[in-house]
Amino acid sequence: MVQWHEDLRNIAVWTHLQGCQVYEGTRAGDTLTENRPNGWLWFIPLSDQTVSVGYVTSTKLVQESKSSMQELFESELAASEEVRRLTEGATRVAGFRTTRDWSDQCSRLWGPGWALVGDAAAFVYPLMSSGVGISLRAAKGLSETIDWILRNPEDEARVMDTYERDYQRFVGDLLEFIRFFYDRPATARTTGRMPRPWSTRSAPSPASGTSR
Repeated sequence: MVQWHEDLRNIAVWTHLQGCQVYEGTRAGDTLTENRPNGWLWFIPLSDQTVSVGYVTSTKLVQESKSSMQELFESELAASEEVRRLTEGATRVAGFRTTRDWSDQCSRLWGPGWALVGDAAAFVYPLMSSGVGISLRAAKGLSETIDWILRNPEDEARVMDTYERDYQRFVGDLLEFIRFFYDRPATARTTGRMPRPWSTRSAPSPASGTSR
């Protein structure tokens, strides 16, 4: 029932820093993502002047590199552009943490007496920090679907199939964007230029609803 996204089997290493530079004004809480040749860095300001900084790359590349996760993090940070500028002179205030292989999706989202929503239905690769938004909007859609079923029980299969189809389609759209993000050489061949190496977005990021 659970299907792993094999092409997104990645590993992340991160820590917390204090004394970083942050953007000014309404951009002070912006999350930044910076492309790297074999992955990407994140820079996420937290509420207590602490910043979460992490690096994501493929599990296979880590195994081939023979470097420790801390060494990999430090080398990628040193070679970066915007994240290195923002963290220059900062102090690390936490240990290094890692996680891996987190992107999955269930092939079936409902059955007699049960339905899946949020991370139970699909854990979408967290590039866009969309998890909470997806969960809330999907929960709203599911609650409206259940309300309809309680008043029209003969429609259960039809409306639950619609809920599942729309949910899977929305997750698929997000995954398509994420795979496009990683396919930078193909983007360069198509457009004649590489994407900008970093981008920012206000946190938390809005997520589109599951209905179309």
